[in-house]
Amino acid sequence: MILILSHGQASIERGFSINKHIEVENLKEMSYTVKRLVYDNIQSYTHVHEVPITEDLWKSVASSRTKDEEYLEENRKQQMAISSQMKRKHFCDELEVLKRGEKMFRRIKISRNFCR
Repeated sequence: MILILSHGQASIERGFSINKHIEVENLKEMSYTVKRLVYDNIQSYTHVHEVPITEDLWKSVASSRTKDEEYLEENRKQQMAISSQMKRKHFCDELEVLKRGEKMFRRIKISRNFCR
């Protein structure tokens, strides 16, 4: 008697090997998702030339550069805002240290005057 178990993870593992082929160091998770979506959509057809080229697809391709530039600009603005917040926090921390030092200096000055 032989017990045969199916390998239920085969389709998932096949997906991992496909992801490895598109892996590039600087790609972010969103890029992986989009590439995977395109790959899966193309795989649903027998041949690549069977993929229908619709008007929506043409418009999407035509506007992709603009969308990418908008996305990058939004990221730059967010990074600048974060940088500005960090500078402000650093400045406030430095100011707080100076205020504490000034208070300590006044206490020392008062105690010296008191001891005379």
